[in-house]
Amino acid sequence: MEKEKHNHAGHRERMKQRLLLSGFSGFSECEILEFVLYQVQPRIDTKQVAYRLLETFGSLQEVFKADYDSLMKVKGIGRTSAEYICHLWKLQSVYCNYNLESFCLRSVESRQVYFMKRLGNVRQDMMMMACLDDRMRVIECKEIPNSAHTIPETDLLEMIKMLIPVHCNQIVLALKRSQGMTAFCQEEIQFTKRLREYFHPLKIKISDMILIVRGQVISFESDTRL
Repeated sequence: MEKEKHNHAGHRERMKQRLLLSGFSGFSECEILEFVLYQVQPRIDTKQVAYRLLETFGSLQEVFKADYDSLMKVKGIGRTSAEYICHLWKLQSVYCNYNLESFCLRSVESRQVYFMKRLGNVRQDMMMMACLDDRMRVIECKEIPNSAHTIPETDLLEMIKMLIPVHCNQIVLALKRSQGMTAFCQEEIQFTKRLREYFHPLKIKISDMILIVRGQVISFESDTRL
């Protein structure tokens, strides 16, 4: 038992030294998971747990995207480990959002990339609003209240209140749907047109609406059917 404990400690120390020297670049997906689990499972061999996670979810990315309940079904994963993995994924999203500050949304492609980074890994339905300066760089990006329910429930007055302190003259909207076809429904088309009319007297331009469904993305502006 003492020998096994010594072997685990030596293996972990070697892993830490590898990480310090070259980062995660030389690590396999299993080794990355194994190292992550060191932080919450300090006394056991985490290699087998890492294998089971990969067998269950298929890849490292899918492990980190898994929800708490799914993680808890894997043998060797307890409450603390499941919470830690979920928190790491949320932390990664925060880091990505910091890197998106001052992102320029002049082209359709840039808007699609920007909102895929923002919303691609979000599980629930939601709408976001990117406030832009005159060069179409992002000043601020916010979630629109009540937009997770249905489009008609979106509070236009609340959107105005969100825009006042930002002092922008154009915005790009993005809608994340967890299911359905990657196409704007009639309700979304009418909402976008109504929004443009509503904001026109305020000299705020709705430059585009981006739709994301199951990893696919389209733009209102570039959709020739509209």
